[in-house]
Amino acid sequence: MVLVLIPMAGQATCPPNLTLTTPDSRFTDNGDGTVSDELTGLMWKQCSEGLSTTTTACDTGGSATYGWQSALGQAWTVNGVGFAGNNDWRLPNLKELASIVEQGCHEPSINETLFPVADRHG
Repeated sequence: MVLVLIPMAGQATCPPNLTLTTPDSRFTDNGDGTVSDELTGLMWKQCSEGLSTTTTACDTGGSATYGWQSALGQAWTVNGVGFAGNNDWRLPNLKELASIVEQGCHEPSINETLFPVADRHG
């Protein structure tokens, strides 16, 4: 399981007719605040740390920013509460994180359907 610890804000800018590198079809929404990547086998939290879901995606709280040591501690905290029934959450390595980057888009460069960006006001 992999934590998403990246503050994400803004509206994605993608060129028209872009062939997506992270299409929705590549992921399974597990219905518990996580998505599974069928290509890599990784499970990701959908909301950035600090955000949670009530009636719409990632609409409660505000994105948190962490230094490396604090981020490691946050993974430990998430494991303690067993987010989505799992207690083996960890930080992604660079290659894993790059695997969910929507390469043709920017601000942010992520699939906003599966990793909602609701922290636009912050």
